This record gives sequence, structure tokens and C-alpha cells, in this order.
Amino acid sequence: MKNIDKVLTVIGRILRSKNGEDNIDSCDIKGKIEHVKRFAERNYHKRTSLEDAAAIVGLSPKYLSRIFRQEVGTGFSDFKSKIKIEKAREWLSSTGYNVNQISDKLGYQNVESFIRAFKKYSNCTPSEYRKKNQNERRVTA
Repeated sequence: MKNIDKVLTVIGRILRSKNGEDNIDSCDIKGKIEHVKRFAERNYHKRTSLEDAAAIVGLSPKYLSRIFRQEVGTGFSDFKSKIKIEKAREWLSSTGYNVNQISDKLGYQNVESFIRAFKKYSNCTPSEYRKKNQNERRVTA
């Protein structure tokens, strides 16, 4: 499965470069970092690694890790986690998805990992967040 994703990524790069779009080789460091950020945002539900992101922009994982932290102010893994938690907050506020469904849609291997990550970034569990958010909407309505 991981090899298929890499092949699709390479094919996508080739097609974009043939069309003159998104030629990553001609990007400066800031352009490559933006490309990695968009990659993380588009693939929040997949298991993507720093190695995958580095391959897309043609940098070594170690170098990408260092410059990503310098430019963005956080590590790649932390950046990905924040994207997932933002998506979870959105779904908790606007859908009827339960915690298990959200965990699954975000690509977590188990619901406990999702709850732990959510609590780390939100200082509450997903269920507490949903209750608090619903109560706030009732008060403002």
C-alpha cells in the first residue's frame, strides 16, 4: 500500500511538471515547505511520514525536519496532528459522527490514540469538547 502511494506521488509530480505546474525542483525552500504543508493538509486522513514528504520535495528527511521546524515553528508530525485535531473539532461541532467514526476517518489505529491526541491539543476529551460546544451554541442562540 505504501509503495502504491509513492508511485502515485511520483506520477503526479511527473504529470504536473509536464503541464508546467508545481515544478518542485525550481522552488526555493519556502516553496518546498509550503508544498509539504499542503501535502499534509490534503493527506490528513492517511498515514504519511516525514520520509514521504521529503521524497515529494526532493530533500532528505533530516534536512526537511530541520528547515520545517525553522520555517513553521513546529515539527512535521506535530503539524500533521494539529491538522487532524482541527478536523476532529470541526466534525464534533457540525456532524453527528461519534468518536469512533471520527477516529477512523482521521486514520488513527485505535480510538484511544485519537482521544489521547485530542486531549493533548484541546485540554479536554472529544466528548467533553462536543458537550461544551453544544452548550455554547445554545447560550448564543
